[in-house]
Amino acid sequence: TPETKNIFVFVLVIVVLIAIIVFIVFMEGAQRKIPIQYSNRPAAASFRGRSDSNIPIKLNSASVIPVIFASTLMSLPTTVVSVTNSSATSVGSWILKIFNTTGTDASGNVTINAIGLALYILLIVIFSFFYSFLQLSPDKMSENLQKQNAYIPGVRPGEETTGYISRVLFKITVVGATYLSIVAILPILMTVIFDLPSSAQIGGTSLIIVVGVAIETWKQLKQAKQEKQYRGFIE
Repeated sequence: TPETKNIFVFVLVIVVLIAIIVFIVFMEGAQRKIPIQYSNRPAAASFRGRSDSNIPIKLNSASVIPVIFASTLMSLPTTVVSVTNSSATSVGSWILKIFNTTGTDASGNVTINAIGLALYILLIVIFSFFYSFLQLSPDKMSENLQKQNAYIPGVRPGEETTGYISRVLFKITVVGATYLSIVAILPILMTVIFDLPSSAQIGGTSLIIVVGVAIETWKQLKQAKQEKQYRGFIE
């Protein structure tokens, strides 16, 4: 019956959303640690603090910025077309076909626009690499290590360290960009597959922001609780 089908779709959508949230929590907390050692530290101290001496690099170092930039660039041309009422022209229809991730068929059903979706993913990947290498500059990281008399075991200071950090950051960004692309397009695919109304649509950007804020809030509460325990123990 239609009611049974609607209940099944509702439960399935909730399960998928929970799975996406769990996936986001795991990916937002994942990081790659580059071990470092200090040349001016005694051998015994270096051995004891080896596990704590590292450069943590988040798997998604660009956060939600690439998705926001990609969504903004995708929406600007379509907004211009809507404001100028030029959607019926050849240029307007061409712009809507390229920059819209979804469309409608002859029956009025929502469909996936392959060109727009591919462009959306491409922009997310480009901005992920751009922002990650802008925020975590391998040159500056290598320079800071030299200033602190630190080095990566098995890697020479200078250009070799810069190249090593660049390769690690590139590999991490590939995974991070793939993760952002999946989270960004899954709500779009769910809207088309389950034929969800516009009021029930949830963007990938919103999910990442909400989960990120929840994680940071939990970390702050945990830190405040630990500080309170330490103060109580000392006093």
